[in-house]
Amino acid sequence: MTTIVSFKSDLLEEIAKELGERVSGSELSRVFTDLGLSDDSGESTKWKRVFHVLAHAQCRDGNGARVAVFIERV
Repeated sequence: MTTIVSFKSDLLEEIAKELGERVSGSELSRVFTDLGLSDDSGESTKWKRVFHVLAHAQCRDGNGARVAVFIERV
C-alpha cells in the first residue's frame, strides 16, 4: 500500500460526513471488513463511525493510505 500523509482531523471529519451520506450502514460495515478495519466506535451515526474507524486506522498505520483506499471503495 502506498504511503500517504495522514489527513488532518478537520479534513477527516469532512470526509467522514460526506461518505456517511453516500452509503448505508451495512455497506459501511462491509467496506470496513473488506479493508480489515474494525468498528469499535460504539456510534450509530454513520459519519461518526467512519471518522472513528479511519482516525484509529491512521493512528495505527502512521499514514493516510487506508483512508484513501476507503474513499476509493466507497
